[in-house]
Amino acid sequence: MIGVRVAGENELDFAEGVGALIEEIVAIDAELSTPPFYFVTQIEDKTYTDILIGLQEKND
Repeated sequence: MIGVRVAGENELDFAEGVGALIEEIVAIDAELSTPPFYFVTQIEDKTYTDILIGLQEKND
């Protein structure tokens, strides 16, 4: 499983986090094994979204 934590609530913050996650998945040459999971957490006045995706090795 691989994940990223996004700080903020706007679309740009979220898009940057998803972009970084996709880049890492491509870099390690893995396949997705689960849909993405999203967990939103509020700590004091800040909102964080954790995005997690299950991975597996490619079967070439």
